Amino acid sequence: MIVLDASESMNTDDAPGPRLDAAKQAVQALVASVPPETEVGVTAFGSTVPSTKGPTVGCTDVVTVAQLAPVDRQQMSTMVGGVRAQGWSPVGSALLAAAEPLKDKRGSIILVSDGEATCQPDPCATAAQIREQNPEITISAVGFKTASEQLKCIADAGNGEFVTADNTAQLIPRLKAVQEPNSAASALTPDGLYGLSLGDSLDDIRAANPSFPSGPDPGESVVIEWRDCRWHFADGELIKIEPTAAVATIDGVVPGAPMSRVVELYGEPVSVDTAQHRAYFVADRSIQSAFMVTYDSDPAAGTVQSIVLCKCLPEPSSISASPDPAAVQTGLSALCGNVAEQRTVTHPKLGQVVVGLARPSGMGTGCIAAVDGDGAELLVQKVGVYKDALDFADPITDSTNNVFITYNPGRYNGVVVLVPDEDGFADIGWDQSGEYQSTTNAFYYAELEGPGSDGRYTITQYGNDCEPSCADGAISEKTLRWNGSQYIG
Repeated sequence: MIVLDASESMNTDDAPGPRLDAAKQAVQALVASVPPETEVGVTAFGSTVPSTKGPTVGCTDVVTVAQLAPVDRQQMSTMVGGVRAQGWSPVGSALLAAAEPLKDKRGSIILVSDGEATCQPDPCATAAQIREQNPEITISAVGFKTASEQLKCIADAGNGEFVTADNTAQLIPRLKAVQEPNSAASALTPDGLYGLSLGDSLDDIRAANPSFPSGPDPGESVVIEWRDCRWHFADGELIKIEPTAAVATIDGVVPGAPMSRVVELYGEPVSVDTAQHRAYFVADRSIQSAFMVTYDSDPAAGTVQSIVLCKCLPEPSSISASPDPAAVQTGLSALCGNVAEQRTVTHPKLGQVVVGLARPSGMGTGCIAAVDGDGAELLVQKVGVYKDALDFADPITDSTNNVFITYNPGRYNGVVVLVPDEDGFADIGWDQSGEYQSTTNAFYYAELEGPGSDGRYTITQYGNDCEPSCADGAISEKTLRWNGSQYIG
């Protein structure tokens, strides 16, 4: 059973077009997609009594648009097409009406609404009551242009799924997805996957999922592999979900899908790193989540290579969609002097920023600097360099969003890692004399390897016991991997 919100607010023209028209299209698309023998019915609320009549009459405005029966696509299209939006929101009563033909059956109720109830009974308590009377019923909710806590409560009480949709393109696949809550739970939604949500604590996840691996203290920044994903935690909180297999989004986007479909669903990217073929799309602005999509050729006309969900949506006010070339050049020159090479990269918090390198003409001190799109300093670091041995890695970033630079001060190679933080990049750990010993974010006598199949670099750190001399000493090596906050071996 589908419960369709036809309250007055569904006339709002922002779907694009009226919200009710988008909901009708989604219902008709769902009906067209199910097998002919599938039983489908539609209940509407707010469709027959104008809101001006007041709550006494308006709160009784619940009608059966289509009886639960094997689907007749043409008839259903006509019936749903005739629904008008004009009234109040008796959501609880509509749920009870939708549950009536399912009382002796296994089935599902899907509520499509743009807001909360304006009438009694309480819809969350009603959902729980329906489930208590018939545990074979699930109740899911699709919040259109809303992340209402009440709608989420209804889905939780109904043992169903709650998803949001911001436009017609999203509403159609998401309505289809929630008809099978188990299938919806295995899709990448704007807030999570497999019942885990961005922002969940590692302790709570382990308590609710006994198979989730044990590991480091939840206070550390860690990456844990489970169910074909890498789950990234910072300070014990889930911040990124990185599928290692072809997991589809709830809208059906998978690797190989056209980027034009991604743009249709999520709008223009908030930020694009053209050098790394990586684009950030709004997933759920309320929790600052983004779909981080890598593509093969063009952010509008290419194809999807991978999809990651993360709490990494750049703040609109801080994004430099197109850095000011003059301001950037002035900023880099003020920090490093004659900058020989510069690259634009996408910072997960600040949007597009620019990193520059200044190389000495011989044995001397080079310089690494980073500025935002307006030329403001994010980082400056001197580094000992022999001749011009200071370069950007190729590629300059990987799936961790870190920025990689290689150097050689005259004997051994080294790697500098610029790690994004709230204000720019974390301190490398050197003083400004250009010393090049290994620190948390810089590695002397080391080589950069990759990126591998996981989209990440590793760092091979070498050692020499210098016995009996450094020329004849025993060489050791270990592989360092990113754990969410630093490289460890």
